[in-house]
Amino acid sequence: MPELSPPPLAPYDAPRRRPGRVLLVDDDDMVRTSMARVLTGAGFDVVAASTAGEGLEVLRVDGEVRVVLLDMMMPVQDGWTFRRVQLATPDLSGIPAIVLTGAPLPMLSHEQLRAADYLLKPVGLEHLISVVSNYCEPSRIPA
Repeated sequence: MPELSPPPLAPYDAPRRRPGRVLLVDDDDMVRTSMARVLTGAGFDVVAASTAGEGLEVLRVDGEVRVVLLDMMMPVQDGWTFRRVQLATPDLSGIPAIVLTGAPLPMLSHEQLRAADYLLKPVGLEHLISVVSNYCEPSRIPA
């Protein structure tokens, strides 16, 4: 049986790079609030979820999500579980995920996660905006 190749990463300026929503999945209220505030201020439409299950539900019903910002360390279901479900669901597997983690990046397995990008917490806010804008255009001009 031939080995399946992982889906391609979203290249910068990919055709999917159009206005849409950023799905932010993080269990930490302060992180979620501050990242959402920064991204919204930069013109992005942000929807936030505090659990992996809630994030997967948003992803299933919201066809406007263009990129997922995913915390790896969450109780109950973690980012690994989120990615396994996302990658196993054909309608969701092509949506790029940017992994957010406080763990050392070498601890993550790209072969399993197949993330579009990786950001180490704490994330510089300008860097966050820059990386997100590689996968999603702002939906409005920043204030």
